[in-house]
Amino acid sequence: MLQALKSQLRTLAADPHDPFAAHIRKRVGTVEAVHYTKPLRSLILVMPELIAQIRAWMEQPALPPRLKRLHGFLLSYLYHPTDFLPEDSVGLFGYLDDAYLVGSVYTRTMQQLDHRTRRTLPNLTDLSGQMATWLVLARQLLPTETQQIDHLLDEIVAGRSEAFRHLMSKE
Repeated sequence: MLQALKSQLRTLAADPHDPFAAHIRKRVGTVEAVHYTKPLRSLILVMPELIAQIRAWMEQPALPPRLKRLHGFLLSYLYHPTDFLPEDSVGLFGYLDDAYLVGSVYTRTMQQLDHRTRRTLPNLTDLSGQMATWLVLARQLLPTETQQIDHLLDEIVAGRSEAFRHLMSKE
């Protein structure tokens, strides 16, 4: 499944007719779009590796319950048809909310796991600085959606699943 997602994202990213950059220009203007396009494309393209890392962390017996809830929510959300930005109508740009969610869960996990148990997959060892920048850019570009995602993640970590059930009941 992750290989298929990776392939689909690479195909969209390589498509010269994909409206990714146009959607960014529409939101921030032509001059500012230059600062967003490449980093946010990178965030989307690294998403399959981040998901693989999160799945690997889920298998660790010492993973705190709040992180297990968070990881379980993430995987449920990714398989569910409800979305903040629909992929069907906006191509690669439609994956930006998913990538923000995955990156946020990855970052929260990295911050909360003890360095001895925070084993990362080899291809993700140097992402910490970039990830922070990518998430800030996503928040600037999609303030409403990212605020909703952050609130939802806070609710999940706190053990309040009403927001999750509400989101998943939308279709």
